[in-house]
Amino acid sequence: MKRLLMIFGLLTSFVLSAEEVATVSQTEKNCVRSSNVYTSIGVGPLPILLPVFGVGYRASWNHHGFDTSAQVATIGKVTGLRWNLLYSFIVHPNPQGQTYVDLGAAAGTVFHHGLAGVFASPELVVGRQWMNKSGEKRFCQAEINFPSFTWKHDHKELCFGGKHHFERKDVSFFPIVTVSYGFLF
Repeated sequence: MKRLLMIFGLLTSFVLSAEEVATVSQTEKNCVRSSNVYTSIGVGPLPILLPVFGVGYRASWNHHGFDTSAQVATIGKVTGLRWNLLYSFIVHPNPQGQTYVDLGAAAGTVFHHGLAGVFASPELVVGRQWMNKSGEKRFCQAEINFPSFTWKHDHKELCFGGKHHFERKDVSFFPIVTVSYGFLF
């Protein structure tokens, strides 16, 4: 009788552990994980059509993730640099294609005959990522900065051996929009 109970107990534990493994495997099968380095090209800030080039890193797990990137926009004498750090929410996670909404902060600087000023702003990104027929990941997104806080750099003090001086210039309540197309690796 003791042997029968022991065999029954062992068989029951094997069956229950097999069900747990099946449940974990099914859960892991439904997980969508992604981690990519990317490059992007675009235009902005709209309505000005400056070329914008960027590199970044994006990682996500199911509905949540993060994105960080750096962009440069230039027309020769005037160059803008921007860096952002964003939390990502993926609406319907799917490796074949997914829509995402990012929210975070951006900061940058503008150069025009030296350092002209710096800016910081909250950033909202709305985009779509997909896999093309050859299996390569692509995305298209709109980056919206609103409002933007800017500080002007005083060049006169630098010319006379002084320290860097930034003077608060403006708060822009005009949304700064950049549209970009990207390639994930």
